[in-house]
Order: sequence, then structure tokens, then C-alpha cells
Amino acid sequence: MRIKHNPPVWAKRYAPVYAGRGSIINKVQYSVGGAYLAFNDKSNQGSFGANQSIYLSLNTLQGKENSYTNQFGAIIEYGFAVGDKVRIVQYGNNQKAQYVFKVVKTVELIDDQLLNPLLDRSSLSAIQNTTGTFLVIEDNSIAGGFNSKSILDNNSNWNNDCVIEIYRENKAFDTTLYYEIGTNLPITAGVHGSERTTLTTSVKLTSQSGNQVSGYAVAQIYKGDIIQDGSGRQISVGNVTPSTAESGFNYLFYGTTVSTFTIPSTANFTVTNPDAVLLLNNGDSYYRLRTLLTGAGATNQNIVSNTRIAFAQNNIVDFVEDYRVSDFYASNYQSLGRTFPYLPDARTYKRTGSITWSDPFNIDNTTLGLSSFNLTKINFKDLSYDYGSIRSLVPYNELMYVLHERRTGVLSINRNIITADTGEALVASNLVIGPPRYYTGEFGINNNPESVASYRGYVFFVDAIAAKVCRLGFESGLEVISEQLVDAFFESVMFSTETTATNRRYIGGVDKENTEYIVSASPLYTSEITVDDTLTGNQIAGFGRTNSGSTVINATPVYDDSLTFNWDSDPRDFEVSQDDYSESGAGLLIIDQLTNTPIVAMAENFSPAYQNGALNSAVPVTVTSSSFDAFMPSTFNQESTETTLDDTVDSTGTITNTEETLPGFTIAYDIRGNYWSTRYSYTPEQILSLSDALYTFKNGIIYQHSPTAPRNTFYGVAAPSIVEVVSNFNPSMIKVYEAISLEGNSNAWSCTMNNSSQTSAIASSIWQDKEGFYYAPIHQDSSMGLVSTTSTANITSVDGTSQFFSLGVVDSASGSVINFKNAINNMSFPVGSTTALYRLNAASNRLEPLGYRANSKSGEKQITCNATTSGLIQNDVVVLVATPSIEGDAVRDYFLQVTLTNSLTTPHELYAINLIYAKSNLHNQQGQ
Repeated sequence: MRIKHNPPVWAKRYAPVYAGRGSIINKVQYSVGGAYLAFNDKSNQGSFGANQSIYLSLNTLQGKENSYTNQFGAIIEYGFAVGDKVRIVQYGNNQKAQYVFKVVKTVELIDDQLLNPLLDRSSLSAIQNTTGTFLVIEDNSIAGGFNSKSILDNNSNWNNDCVIEIYRENKAFDTTLYYEIGTNLPITAGVHGSERTTLTTSVKLTSQSGNQVSGYAVAQIYKGDIIQDGSGRQISVGNVTPSTAESGFNYLFYGTTVSTFTIPSTANFTVTNPDAVLLLNNGDSYYRLRTLLTGAGATNQNIVSNTRIAFAQNNIVDFVEDYRVSDFYASNYQSLGRTFPYLPDARTYKRTGSITWSDPFNIDNTTLGLSSFNLTKINFKDLSYDYGSIRSLVPYNELMYVLHERRTGVLSINRNIITADTGEALVASNLVIGPPRYYTGEFGINNNPESVASYRGYVFFVDAIAAKVCRLGFESGLEVISEQLVDAFFESVMFSTETTATNRRYIGGVDKENTEYIVSASPLYTSEITVDDTLTGNQIAGFGRTNSGSTVINATPVYDDSLTFNWDSDPRDFEVSQDDYSESGAGLLIIDQLTNTPIVAMAENFSPAYQNGALNSAVPVTVTSSSFDAFMPSTFNQESTETTLDDTVDSTGTITNTEETLPGFTIAYDIRGNYWSTRYSYTPEQILSLSDALYTFKNGIIYQHSPTAPRNTFYGVAAPSIVEVVSNFNPSMIKVYEAISLEGNSNAWSCTMNNSSQTSAIASSIWQDKEGFYYAPIHQDSSMGLVSTTSTANITSVDGTSQFFSLGVVDSASGSVINFKNAINNMSFPVGSTTALYRLNAASNRLEPLGYRANSKSGEKQITCNATTSGLIQNDVVVLVATPSIEGDAVRDYFLQVTLTNSLTTPHELYAINLIYAKSNLHNQQGQ
């Protein structure tokens, strides 16, 4: 098949289709046993006319003991139907005739002169020849050699090895159903794809007779090709068949030429008319060999001819066309492809709230039903569009969970759900999909189907708009599992008080080894996007999701022609348009709607479905605002879903004020324990489990999470183990926390502790091994920070007073010595590098740093400092401030939050954290 026309502009692929059997239905091709005319007047009572009907003997095919069906065991027989016709396939030495005869009926003639108009009783052989199965056809006076006159003149071609075809006219070309046949090929840049692999091939010519040539070719050439050698001589190619009879060559061909060639000769030839070509090898008819028994009509009352014809049939083998592979077993096979209806008024419907199903899979059937979607069977079910589009379907046994944007439910497959007092049960039904049962609670997956994961009948998903994580179960229904002590956490990572983009992916997956549902999201960055268009003289701006480097815009592609510009909807005139004419309308990005509708509208012909899955890294997209005030070009990458602004002399774009408006996170839910168990430091691009092994993807690379890998090392980056606990036993008691102990096999933990106003820390070197526990005292409150003589900050407020020591009133200060009016040698206070001296400014209610410290007590009323004293006058009050962790207040509150950090990459375990506390003597506990 040669394709000579241009495809439609919207076409992306093409394939030949077949109506089935063409304009006729071939019933049988076989040879006849001669032709007869009715001569028995006794039987002629109006139903037979001597010159009106011709009787063709089918005894060669069926009925007689020496027929094809009885002698060879063939299982083909002809049965008459109104509308049948006969045409001549061949006769004599492969001679052809174009005559057509109408079939009147078939008759079974017996040895009865009243019922048999052909009966010749002159001999047993004559009776044999004039009884049996006959095909009665109308005489065709213009059919020379085949009409009744030629039979009467004894020069009938019916008796000359005549092969006929009995057929019925078919209205196949009026059908609305076509079958795909041959190869499905792409259309690229408006050009049909071809099965041709090369335009040049080596050719060996082996014969030439006049203008007829034949030869062999290495590469496939096709009938209709015009091939030319280096001298400009051309050959018009005719039939081509595979053949390796000539060593090194693969195809035998015949052709015609007006040139003269040396025989034999070998040269390179080039196809000069390289049309797209297809080879059709499939169909519903076969051109194959069949044994044909032939005979001639015997002369009436001629014993010799009757005897010869009755028992001396010719046996020839020739090609016939038949819809069966073999005559000897049931073989009515068809090699046809998918069915395509012809629908001149067809249009594309995007039924986002419907489910369509295929034919069932049958393991005993050679036809793959899963690839057949027969709309004539009404193979779809519309669900409620009130809940948005269907974003995910999850099968489980005889159920299917359906997840809309704003609601979830369950469907029964080939079953019905029966509700009774004792519970729900599934019963058999002839419906492919039963009625939906929606769960209470309007939670859906919005535009985040990537968050869906399933495990043993449970389905997990994220509702980002509601900041909830949910679990579905047939019996348990819908559960909001994020409300199990982590509701505030999910609100903090899914909601923002700032202007923020919303098009973030929430990756969900199940770790089967640890029975965890893991949900993860990368940080979301929001930027201000500005376009300055000098052609319109306008500036437009909006906010949208970008990368952290402020170089690209992230938006989800939506392939819908109605959302992009076309010739009628484009608001630009020639003076302000910056598009190439051929690229106009490819894509549209509206920057002042990206926080609400974070999409880039794309023409449907760029959809991967139309491109055989191929992705384009440079789709031209027009950037504008919802009011179309300004425009600039950009480039969209389908692989990364990133849009890059393309500055020109007429327009520029900037991405500024980039902020992380939603933080990244990864958190795991223990499916068996029904609690949120841990957080992880990695943020994958995809999560999946296979054979109990967990795999994640990062930057397009797949990683297996293995227990033998360095601990806390993800994608080559190590991170510490962090454990956070809260001590709040007896919540009405204010507790003084004294010590902490760890049950585990590692003392490499550093510790920080916080309550509502205090902080304390423990270095990993502090832990002591006592009776198998790692024990450490809890230091005093260090929220004030380290004390330093270089500090220049005033102290205006304190949470505790234990680290403050009032030394007294200054009498004089000289050199490095301070003399007080009061005695200080009986006071208990620290000296040295962990202290600093301050002057009290009572008027301003603050302590002001002096920049030096007390090194020692040098007298009853005297201290010696580490530097020359300054900033003091008589009657000033001096306060010594010591390091809070040593001299500060004890850590006390209703609770204490403890954070432990361990940077080891070797296996380490922590079983329990114990906190030792006492009742605060300053607190009057409720009820006491």
C-alpha cells in the first residue's frame, strides 16, 4: 500500500483499516463437473425451461462417493442462500472470463423422470452423471462459451476445467466498523511514517526480455517504486517476493524498463519516488492450494462419454481464495486488529468522573480482551461529578476504591454490596460495576494521586487542601489518621499564612518490611514573577511556585485546546505578538492565577498520548495575565514540568522575592501500631516496595533502602539520628528535673532540653555508665546563654536569679581593684572566666556590662579583676553574673521536652529515656 496524500494536521498516527471481506463474501471456489440443460419434457411443468436455466454439476465437490468431500474428507460444502451469484475464476489454461450468473437454487436430483429434468437413463454411468447436487443458474445470453447456446453447440467452456466462485454481494463498504490491519505508524512533522528502511539498495539484474526485467535486491523495495542506477537508467518495480535464491540478496522482483542493461549486472539503485509504504500481511482470506476435481457434462444418450466422465475425473492442484486456512479442520480464522467505528460526528469527551472498562481477560481465549473497549456494550459508568474528577482507582479483591478530588468511596466489581443488621456482604451480580458507596467525610486526594498507596486492603492518601492524611478500609471506613497527635504538624507543613503556591506533590508509599506508610514532600518555594512588555507598554506580575534558585516556574501541564489561544481567541494583533506563526497557540501561562490555578495550558497535540509517550523539552509558551495586558515568550520542558522565561528585545521577565513558604518533610505511619512512628531526613521523588524491599527515587536514580547500608545516610548524604520525647507525667505538678538516663547501646547522644522558658544541654561526653544505663545530671537553666566579659548587651529581664550575685556598693575603684563599702569576704560567689561584672542602672532598670570579671577576693571589702576597672564611680552597685548552666536556676516546669542527637552511621539502639525529677518546693500542687 502506497500513501500519496498528506495527513490531516491533527493526526499523530495512522494505520490501514479493513471493512471485512470487501464487496463480496466468498462462499466457495471449486471446479464444476460440467454443465447441463433440461431436456426431460415430462418434468417440464413450468418450473423448468429448456433454455432458461443451466445446471452446473457440484458432484465434484459434494454428494457423490467420489466427490472432494467424501473422497478426501474435506469439510466444506455449499449451501444456497438468496442473492448468491457465480463468476468464472478460470478455465482451460488459466483463461479468464468476466461473466456473472445469478444463482436460482441448488437441487438434489434423483433417479426419477418426473422430478429430474436432466435424467439420462441410458446407462448406469449416465444416471451417475445426471443425479446428485446441481447448482441452477440463470442463462446469460452474452456470456459466450458459457451460455445455453454454447452447451447446445457442444463447445461449452464449463466443461474445460472450469473453476467457479460462488459468492454473495456484501455491503462491507457501507459499514461503520473497520478493523485495523497492518502496522500502526507515526506521523511526524506532517509526514506519514513508512515501513521502508532505506532508499538505496544493491540490485543484481538476472534477466531482460524486451522491456521486462527481473533481478534481486538486498533491501526491501516495493511494487510501484521507480529505482534508478548511477547512469540514470530506471526500472518500474512490479511484484516483489522474499527470496534468498541469489546469495547475498533477500528479495526477488520483476519490473519494466525502457533502458537496456547488461545481464547479469550488479549496481546500486535509488528509489526516486519514496512514498510511505505499508505491507499488508493480515486479513480474513487466504490464497492457498486446493485439490480440484474437474469433469465435463456427458452427451445425452452417449454411453461412452457417460462412462468416461462418471469414473474418470481430472485431478488438478491449483490456488484458490478461501476464508479457511484448511479444508480439513475448522479453521475460519481471521488475523484482524482492533475495531474502529466510523463516526463522522465524533468528538472527544473527557469524562473525568466516569469509569470505562475493557472486555474481560479469559485465560482460555486467544484474544486479549483487556485491549478491547467496546462502547456498544455501554462499558462505562458515570459517578458523581459533584465530588470532582476521579484521580485514582485502587483494586482489592472484589472491590475497587475510587478516590475523587473531594470524596472517596468503594465500588463492587461483579458484585453487589448488601447491607443488613449483621453487617455488609458481597453477593454475585451481573453488573460489572455496582453502585458506589461513599464514605462519610468530604476528604479526597485533590490533585495529588501520587500520595495514594495501598497495603492489605487499606488505602492511604493525602488531602492537601484540608491538611489531612486519611486511611480507607472496607470495614473500618474512612479514618483521618493525621489527627493522631500530629494534626498541628500537618497544618504547619501544608498551610502558610503567606502568599504561597499550592502545586506541591505529596509522595506516598508503603515500606512493606517495616509496615509503614511514608508520605513526603519537597520544600515549596514561592516567588514574584514580573513581565515587562515594551510592545504593549505594560507590566504584569503574579506569584507562583519556582525553584529555590529563582530560575524556572513550576506548573502542571493541562492539555486542552480550549485553554490556549487560537486564531479567533488570540487577543493580540500583529504589532504586539512575539510568537512564530507556526508556534502560536502551543501553550499559555497566566502568571496572576498560579496560586489558585497552577497550570500551564498546552495544545492537545503536545500531549504524550498523541506523541506515543515522547516528551518535548522545548514547547513554546506565551506568558501573560488574566487581563492580557502584557506578553512574553517562554519555553516549557515536559520532562521537568519547568517553564523558563525567554527574554527578548521586546520583553523581559524576572523571578524575585523567592521564599520557602512550605517546608519539606518525610514522616512515617506505623500501619500495625496505628501511630506516627518517625520522621526521615530524605525527600524522595517516588516511593515503592517490591518483595519487602523499599525503593525510592532521587534525581532520576533508584535507591534500595538496605539494613547493611551506613545508617542515616540517604542518597550519599549522612544525617544524625534525632529522638524527641516529652516528659509530662503528673501534669499538674511543677517538677524540678534532676537527671536523665538512657537505655541503649550508645553514649554518643548529645541532648538539649527545653520547657516553656528554660533551656539546658548535655554533651555526649557527660554520660556515665551506671548499672547498664547511661546517666547524666541535668544542668541548670542556660537560656540566658554563655557569660562573657566581651558582651556589650544590657540585661533587662531574667527568668531566674540563681546566677546573679549582688556584691555591694562601690567605695572606690583603682587599677584592677574594686573596694566596696560592705564586706564581701563572707559571701559565696564564683570567680574566674565563667563570670562577668555588671553595673546596676536603677533609673533604667537594667544591668550594664563592665567588660571585665572578678579574678579573686583580695580583702574583706575588695576584689581583684582581670583588667583595669573602668565605668564605676562611688556608690555604684556591682552585680556578678555567673554561667547559668552552673549557677543558674534548676530546670523546672510542668513538662520537659528532650531532644537527643546521634551522628553515628553505625547501628545503634535506644530502648528508653528516663527522667528523674522531684516536686518543686515553690509549687502548691492542686488539691494539697
